[in-house]
Amino acid sequence: MAFIEEAKLVYGVVFSLRNYMQKISKNPSADSFSSFSTSNYKLVFFQTATNLKFIMSCSINLDTSYVLKILKEIYVNLYLEFVVKNPLIKLNVKPEIVDKKNKNKIVDNANCNYITSELFNSNLQKFIKSVAGFE
Repeated sequence: MAFIEEAKLVYGVVFSLRNYMQKISKNPSADSFSSFSTSNYKLVFFQTATNLKFIMSCSINLDTSYVLKILKEIYVNLYLEFVVKNPLIKLNVKPEIVDKKNKNKIVDNANCNYITSELFNSNLQKFIKSVAGFE
């Protein structure tokens, strides 16, 4: 499955689960959804005050609060530093993505944007490899 299609599926699942949780919650204004698990993986969701969403797929053995802490660190120490504070980065860009398997260029028309900063991406990879449970 192409990265774009996988990303759309993950976003759809999280969006649907969050909406469902808000409908059945005693306090619909509170956002009580932070993760869900299957027998094979766990998805952890973090949303910033500016409505930016971070989702991480991880082992079911990792504690949700631990992964939420990691997502917050990614936001504060990587995203804000290498994307938001970088005047050369254009936010809300939908670049062409190359499907490496089929060598096709894909232009995504979905309502999502991609981080195109190589500095952010390389530092994110280093950070994830340094975190216990993700080596």
